[in-house]
Amino acid sequence: MSGVPAPAIPLDDLAAALEREFGLEVREPRALDGEHDRNLRFRDAAGALHVAKWSAASMADAVAWQEALLRHVEDAPLDFAVPRLRPTRAGERSARIPTAEGDAIVRVLSWVDGALLAEAPPPREPLLRSIGRASARLTLALADLRTELSPPRHHWLVEDSLASFDAAAAAIDDRLEPAMRARLGAVRAAFAEIAPSIPELPRGVVHQDLHDENLLIAEPGHDRVAGVIDFNDAFDTALVADLAVAGAYGMLRQDDPLAALARMARGYEELRPLGAGERRALPRMAAMRLAINWATWAQRGAAEGAEYAAGRTRFTRPALELLVDPALADGGLGAAFRRFEDELGG
Repeated sequence: MSGVPAPAIPLDDLAAALEREFGLEVREPRALDGEHDRNLRFRDAAGALHVAKWSAASMADAVAWQEALLRHVEDAPLDFAVPRLRPTRAGERSARIPTAEGDAIVRVLSWVDGALLAEAPPPREPLLRSIGRASARLTLALADLRTELSPPRHHWLVEDSLASFDAAAAAIDDRLEPAMRARLGAVRAAFAEIAPSIPELPRGVVHQDLHDENLLIAEPGHDRVAGVIDFNDAFDTALVADLAVAGAYGMLRQDDPLAALARMARGYEELRPLGAGERRALPRMAAMRLAINWATWAQRGAAEGAEYAAGRTRFTRPALELLVDPALADGGLGAAFRRFEDELGG
């Protein structure tokens, strides 16, 4: 979700508000990273874990959209956990809290157990297939969502990828070494080939942010998805975009990124078959997501904190280096993507 950063709330004030509004005593508080929202993990008096999440009041429409999605998937036939909203004492889904920087909208969500994909061992075939199935299962669960709410557009939308990439890349152009510029350019060119067809692909509401810090992996074993969090970037878009985002991050830390993407696609197709246009778009969308991820956080690093930015891209560059050969005219992507389509189609 793009938008206004959440206001700061002193811990004592937040704890008092959570007791007053939600009836929860805050114990063992720990702040969690977030792009725009702020988050606090804590235990209640009974030892149960929760996450308090708050947003700027100006983001009320975006918050209402997220709440509608969470309510919709609460009872869906998923084989992994999703956060559940805890109502306030008054039965509302959120509470408005005054702060020195303006009102904040505070929600309390159930904690979802599991290891972050980013912190688990590199995924192998069982987990890669499970990631694909999780994307398909969540996409199917959202298929019958009916709401008049309209989500705000944001930087990570697949149909806005060219504009998002160009804006980020232009800001860091003077810092790009030739090989990385060539890699990013090859990915952009490959994506531009399929961009006009995106509006014609099957569409619906999808999570569209199944990155490696939003996928929770079962422990021990690390062989299946145990949970999905953070519905902030959900949008009505091409259905395959959800698999492309999950696929992009599943390609990280892999010796053969496209082979990993194919395994995720096979897991996805166990539940929802892909059309020919979706198969063609998938590797190009996934590669473009990696390019946007790298360029965006390279741009934001100086302004928003180098440590968080570095954490969001620490595996991205090696994947792009494996995927794209700057010595070839198109980075080798044309032939590689055709092989991918042929293998998946067969």
